[in-house]
Amino acid sequence: MTSAQEQYTQLIQTPGRVDPSTLSAIFDQLDPIKPEQLLGDWNGGFFDTGHPVANTLKEINWVGKSFTSIDHVDPVVVEENGCRVSWGKWGFASVSLPEQSVHHTMPRQAIKS
Repeated sequence: MTSAQEQYTQLIQTPGRVDPSTLSAIFDQLDPIKPEQLLGDWNGGFFDTGHPVANTLKEINWVGKSFTSIDHVDPVVVEENGCRVSWGKWGFASVSLPEQSVHHTMPRQAIKS
């Protein structure tokens, strides 16, 4: 049996559509992380799951997310004139934890590059 990280890496290298349930099953196997581990600028990518937002992300030249603090997350960072800037149309967010989380951890749902 391969690890979740190995399965994820294999999916990255495999062209074509990916079933969302396959991605969910992989991410559900990952260890939880603390929100503070998300801080910083992240390069983004996405799998072709057939979700219509993928075309929008391509059109706006989406490159990732920026976690300035737990309470200040820019979920849509685009490349403009060679610089990472906020797209601004989908607003800012904050990192929130599920109510059942006692240890202030969350599923590892992003891979930092």
